[in-house]
Amino acid sequence: MRSKIGKQVRSAFIVDYKKNYQMLSVDYSQIELRVLAHLSKEENLFKGF
Repeated sequence: MRSKIGKQVRSAFIVDYKKNYQMLSVDYSQIELRVLAHLSKEENLFKGF
């Protein structure tokens, strides 16, 4: 039996192409170092990314 909350959770992971929605996957690996490179404007850190 499917519950109301279950349908709401599933709707977060199922893309509705009829409404022109899109699914996006993002990799935030090393995000702290990337932010540090951006904020510090350190040339050597930029080269790493």
